[in-house]
Amino acid sequence: MKKILIAVGDEKYTRILRDELSPVEGFKLCKNDVHHMRYLHELIEDEAPDIVIVHEKYLESAIKGKVERETEWLQTFKVLRSRYEDGLRIVFLCERPRGDHFLSELVKVNVLDIFNENAIEMQSFTEQLLDRPRFARVNKFVLSDRELEDLQLADKPPEEPMEQPVSTKQSVDQTVVTPAKPTKQPIVKQKIVEKKIVEKQVVKREIKFEVKPQTTAFVGVPVGSKLILVGGNGKRTGATFFSHQLAFKLADYQLSVSYIENPFAYAYTYDRYYGQDEAPDYVSPFYTEVEGALPMWAQSQSWKLNNVNMVIQNPLREEVYGEELTTDKLLRIIMAQRTTFTIVDIGDAWDHPVIQPLFGMADQIVLMIDSDVIQTQILMEKQPYKMLFDHTGLKEHIRVVMNKASREMASHELFESTYDYVETIPMLDRDEVFKSEMKRRPLSENKVLDPMIDEALQPFIEELVPKELQKTAKKKASFLKFPKLSIKTNRQ
Repeated sequence: MKKILIAVGDEKYTRILRDELSPVEGFKLCKNDVHHMRYLHELIEDEAPDIVIVHEKYLESAIKGKVERETEWLQTFKVLRSRYEDGLRIVFLCERPRGDHFLSELVKVNVLDIFNENAIEMQSFTEQLLDRPRFARVNKFVLSDRELEDLQLADKPPEEPMEQPVSTKQSVDQTVVTPAKPTKQPIVKQKIVEKKIVEKQVVKREIKFEVKPQTTAFVGVPVGSKLILVGGNGKRTGATFFSHQLAFKLADYQLSVSYIENPFAYAYTYDRYYGQDEAPDYVSPFYTEVEGALPMWAQSQSWKLNNVNMVIQNPLREEVYGEELTTDKLLRIIMAQRTTFTIVDIGDAWDHPVIQPLFGMADQIVLMIDSDVIQTQILMEKQPYKMLFDHTGLKEHIRVVMNKASREMASHELFESTYDYVETIPMLDRDEVFKSEMKRRPLSENKVLDPMIDEALQPFIEELVPKELQKTAKKKASFLKFPKLSIKTNRQ
């Protein structure tokens, strides 16, 4: 039984967390909550919790100013680590930009549960707390050696900046922490004087739990689960590209999303999003379904990227799957996701015997095509178009999307006479796409590309996401900022 102390400050936010966590088997909530930093140490000592949940913004403090608050947090966590070692698990909630230096500093003091989001999906939050702390979840916040070198964060003797508070070293350290006035020497002192950091956390036991079927939704806005298949009329028509963009956009609405990669083709997604660094010990559920157990080197079968559950192959450890991965095994993987949206990227494997049974189960089938005239003729005569459109009951679930095309192209009589209606994905700026690919980041994080992707996916968002939820997302609301829009879980 894990005892949890809630120290987020805001009363409505505290109540939401209590309502969500108290029914969970394996959790016990402390009787008292923390509403101000001055009481944090006292209540931790009195309540003796296993987990303490804090929020950077909402837990009030007598200390003001961004840099001063950062220093206070780091001091607090160092004291707690020294006093309780691994007996106290710290969960840090915040809303900071990607690449923020402070998040890297938190990892250094062994804070291994960092939720840097403006809204939190409670099912994922609960599952993470039930699981043991894992460095792999916060590794993305750690600055690389090159970044650390650029920021000049190498250890330095504390005497020099203390004796000369307006020295060159002081100004360098201040730029590392955050833009601040160069006269505040306590900031320099705290950034330079650091204790030796324990990088590995030891947990005495691991809680095993069974995830019960759940439906996560906003109050008053029910969202039913949907299975979406995405495939192309050939290789490189954009099925994987579309699947990724749709998954990330749906996740922006704080809805649970899983992306399942085509296991019968060579892996792409793991390398595309730098899996070697983000999830080095990951192995797919395909592996355990086929082999029956996790390999000795693997530590995780889950990888969440931008709130999307990634069910993909690790090409460093897994080969392309064949007949050993049966329909029953693939269905078990799909059903195990328990997410609002499950997107299965089938590539061009329309006629694969394991894939075909999924057509009748899908709530939506997306067929990706290109503007090639000859390919359109081939598509009419062969799979998958004929197979899909001749199949009774499937036609109403099929959406045709032309990749790298304008509205004028899709409206040509050639395509209008072939398909009922064609959605389009415009040709994106290749330079910007290249930049995102080199960074191994989703295109939706690119300020130039994101508006174009938003516009292209809007018809799908309008169909899949309730209007009330769309309005909420436009306001960029979260259940923290607008408590009326709370999140709850309907447990069966």
